[in-house]
Amino acid sequence: PERINIEYMIVKNYEEDTLFYRRDKIRDIELVFSDNHNKFYQIDEIQDQQWFDINYITNTVRINIITNYNIDNSKKCHLEEISFFGREFNN
Repeated sequence: PERINIEYMIVKNYEEDTLFYRRDKIRDIELVFSDNHNKFYQIDEIQDQQWFDINYITNTVRINIITNYNIDNSKKCHLEEISFFGREFNN
């Protein structure tokens, strides 16, 4: 895989009220990069888009869900969308 500079990510919980209030939401996540470096982020329990600076050069990224808000005592948690933005990295 080519190396990319991931500049930021945008996370979005459900916009629709019925889904937002009925579904459990992710709270804390860990991003693990191809060199095993990791970064932690907390997602607020809101319906607005949330932007997170990453600024890391990697081949891959894995998302680990650490905690959720646990509104319904469920082991399932949801996001409507997660997007990464960046550019190819050329040495």
